[in-house]
Amino acid sequence: MPYKILGHTADIRLSVEGKDLEEVFKDALKGMVFIAGPREPEDSKETARKIKISAGDRTGLLVDFLNEVLFGMEKNYEFYTDVDFKELSSTKLVASLKARPAIRFERNIKAVTYHEAEIREKENGFLSTTIVFDI
Repeated sequence: MPYKILGHTADIRLSVEGKDLEEVFKDALKGMVFIAGPREPEDSKETARKIKISAGDRTGLLVDFLNEVLFGMEKNYEFYTDVDFKELSSTKLVASLKARPAIRFERNIKAVTYHEAEIREKENGFLSTTIVFDI
């Protein structure tokens, strides 16, 4: 046989819980940046990036938000330390991201997937989700 199939771990799962949608989105952003492992130059300066996203539901909005952030990380070679939501509902967000330049990333995240990403309300009233990153 000229080939063989090899096993490969191709994703990382992140569990996120928050008291509201804003906390879930902020913590998901922090978790994704931690997974990427950015390294920044010593004399870096913070800048701001504005984003606006619409989606059919809050789960889709979260995944689209993280994919938009991921695109910005790759395109601008920067990472995001915080987000300030000007507007956040179940289907729309307008926000400003605090950006810092990156020298490199320890891990290449290819995409944020919809697999397991449903945002659910827990018995205690908190929201939770699991996000799968394709690496």
